Amino acid sequence: MGETATENANDVPTRLGRLLFGLGLALQASEDFRDMDETIEYAESAGVPMADIAAPFASGMMFVAGVGIALWRIPRLATGAAVTFLAVV
Repeated sequence: MGETATENANDVPTRLGRLLFGLGLALQASEDFRDMDETIEYAESAGVPMADIAAPFASGMMFVAGVGIALWRIPRLATGAAVTFLAVV
């Protein structure tokens, strides 16, 4: 009953969940980087303006968000980047 939010945020299941979710985002972003031409083509076909800039930016944002969530560094910024990416895409 005396646990604080900080203690709950550092328990093993929570850390494992953050690690798995963050790595999943980062791995997906790395896949997008490997197939960037296809990612840009898909974005262009979906009508994304400036797809040649927006697609790499979105993949980079997702990679940074994934690493930030997995390592739990700057959590609000990392989570905000993931939410922004997922809401827009």
